[in-house]
Amino acid sequence: MKKTLLLFIASILLIDFIHAQYFSKIIDHDTFGQSQHYSVFPRQDYIYVIGDYQDSSRSNLIPFWTKFDYNGNRIGFDTLWDPLYDYRFIANNFFQFLNESDSICYFSQHRFVNDTGAYLSYILKLNIQTGKILKTNSFIDDTFGIVISLNYDSTKNTLIIGTFSYNEQNKIEILELNNELNLINRIIIKEIDSKRIAPYWIKRLSDSLYQIVGISHDLQNIYSSRMTQWIVDRDGKILSSKLLNSSVPLSRYILPDRIIHQRKDGDFVMAPDFYVGYKNNVKIDKLFSHPVRVSSNFDTIRWEVMMYNKAETEIPSPLQFYWELISTKHDSEYIVLGQGSSTYGTMILYKFSYIGDSLWYKRYIPGDAVKDSLGWVSGSQIAISPRGGLVVVGALYDDRYKRIRSYIMHLDDDGCLIPGCNEVVSTQDLKLGKAKPFKIFPNPFTDQLQILCRWHEAGPLHFQLIDLNGKTVWSSTHYCQSEDQIFWSLERVPAGNYILQITDRNNKILQSEKLIRI
Repeated sequence: MKKTLLLFIASILLIDFIHAQYFSKIIDHDTFGQSQHYSVFPRQDYIYVIGDYQDSSRSNLIPFWTKFDYNGNRIGFDTLWDPLYDYRFIANNFFQFLNESDSICYFSQHRFVNDTGAYLSYILKLNIQTGKILKTNSFIDDTFGIVISLNYDSTKNTLIIGTFSYNEQNKIEILELNNELNLINRIIIKEIDSKRIAPYWIKRLSDSLYQIVGISHDLQNIYSSRMTQWIVDRDGKILSSKLLNSSVPLSRYILPDRIIHQRKDGDFVMAPDFYVGYKNNVKIDKLFSHPVRVSSNFDTIRWEVMMYNKAETEIPSPLQFYWELISTKHDSEYIVLGQGSSTYGTMILYKFSYIGDSLWYKRYIPGDAVKDSLGWVSGSQIAISPRGGLVVVGALYDDRYKRIRSYIMHLDDDGCLIPGCNEVVSTQDLKLGKAKPFKIFPNPFTDQLQILCRWHEAGPLHFQLIDLNGKTVWSSTHYCQSEDQIFWSLERVPAGNYILQITDRNNKILQSEKLIRI
């Protein structure tokens, strides 16, 4: 009896271990519709996602709340309706969020007002664990501007909002809302002159002073855009202005993002863009990520990191858009999420340390997507899971289905689907048989199999899953590059014992592994 009980407990622990493994999945919220924008909130038991999608008619943009388990399965879903209005709110590229607590979050969304060209900005207070909208408020942009930053002031329990106006090119405001989302203070920034300013980050320094970090550029020259800091008073007067004195011109497009982080010591760690607009008087449009650490007053640059090779600046029109920077390990390391579009779409993550050391840089193709069928891959948001690791959500254009699809990924702390993907294995060790050319994970597996490729030779590789009767139940061919992380959905493979056989283009067996499907 005791032995049976121990076996039962062991089996539960094994199942729980398998369920806690990392995954990468593509999710279609509507069979023929299109996915759009996302924010993710990992909690201890579940992963919550807020976003929107177009329905099958491609005419309605529908906001939703959904819940995933840590195996990547969608186990809860509901559309969201704004109780204050007759229509749904939508989440577009200005989608902003802010955590107040483990369950309460704030969102900003925008929609066009019918045929007026004006934006209506929503602010919503949402219980992320139930998907219930608690409070709402809205602003018209010709009056208040478009909300592009949300900041929570825990000392006053107020929401500090930064707005930017397209109608008035040099108008920005600071709005303060209480917990009921009622407007309690409005500051119009004055004396901007011929500059356009986008306030990405705002902090209250005192009852009468505010600190703003964002970008500014001349109205007649968008290529003059630079990262800038301002100190303003409660009357909206700019008391000081300081440009980031980088070795290369650093800025951002005028889109809200989350690439600014202030450390506890006051320094800013940021991931702005090095933008190459012209070369030899020819417009070329190139974007590269260039993280930097600067003192709180923008006077001293501690370090800069060039997250690109100089040779990349010669590639025709490489564009890398970065949306978010998060702090990990008590402000000792930072991870940046973005996307690249040099040849085909990939989601990009890279990590660097607090002293500016580059730690790793990775590109991802989510789920079962195929490289040659991808138009683009957008990383919407990254968050740290309380279970460990990183959760990433986003969208991609899949030419096989002629639509935009969503994805969700759970990676380890080093950005690996397969633990140990950063281990260095030499070609010599592979030739001498001291290391295997492929790392296969997990075993036993459920519905997904992941393979880390360490093979250095060119040419196609053939993967076959063979049952004990010698029948091939699944096969695939992949042009594998070293350090590729390949993953396949094997939901239709029945439970049982199998052999995974990997061969090269000459049918030479490179590796065979016994696997269990449970």
